[in-house]
Amino acid sequence: MRGGLERYLDLPLHDAEGHRYNYDDLAIIQALRDGKETTNREVIFETNSGYRRWLVNGRPLRDKAGAIKAAIASFVDIEERRRAEEAREVLVDELNHRVKNTLAIVQSIAVQSFRDLSDPEYAQAKFRARLRALAAAHDLLTKANWSDATLSEAIITSLFACGVMVKGSDRVDISIESDQKLGPKAAVSLSMAMHELATNAIKQGALANETGHLSVRCVKSATLDDHIQIRWMETGGLPIAENRQDGFGTRLIRSTVERELKGKLHMQFHSEGLECVIELPQAQMEGKV
Repeated sequence: MRGGLERYLDLPLHDAEGHRYNYDDLAIIQALRDGKETTNREVIFETNSGYRRWLVNGRPLRDKAGAIKAAIASFVDIEERRRAEEAREVLVDELNHRVKNTLAIVQSIAVQSFRDLSDPEYAQAKFRARLRALAAAHDLLTKANWSDATLSEAIITSLFACGVMVKGSDRVDISIESDQKLGPKAAVSLSMAMHELATNAIKQGALANETGHLSVRCVKSATLDDHIQIRWMETGGLPIAENRQDGFGTRLIRSTVERELKGKLHMQFHSEGLECVIELPQAQMEGKV
């Protein structure tokens, strides 16, 4: 059994605490030698190909006198299954978060639309138009065919999806000094990050009151070669709690920028509002890597 196990598990082996196993003191093997059964035990092994999670079942085999003569053990690699389960959990959390954000956006649109009820029919028409715009923008964001998307389109569409009117607004200033095409993955990922920033601005930032201002500038990075810098600056927004903690939205933005887009993120909450600086490699944005 030992030889087959060595070939199958691809030595060396470690437990979850980093202890290196010899087969003579492998806890599972030792338990079988001691006559103990192992049922659905999840173990993390470090093999030559990296850490893997295994589900282990084992049962000793005894002769008529009760002495242990052999053992049957199964080692099932569940690494991919566990990764899928973890990804599903993140997806459920993200879906829950996005549903709440969408409801907050709809609430904001309703407040804006029905603030003046001197003409109820006009207010209703404005509300329906804004909801259609929100739905259309979400359709655009969820399409897989982003092959011709540009940086400016991703930013403006994301704001539009949150009900933020960019054109003709004296509260939103968009300056795209360095525009470029985006690969499909970068377009969707960047749109998600921008959508999250816009949602936060509407819920608790510069666009949550009547006086705040949002500025978004895209330029070539002055500090990193072959990088594009996106500077998101909010001023005049709602007061920011001094002891605020990062929520799921902030973690989502950081994960999107740093893990998916291989960029750098700097977020700072000033008394005037949020300042977010994103540095993205052009090759990653274009889908060349």
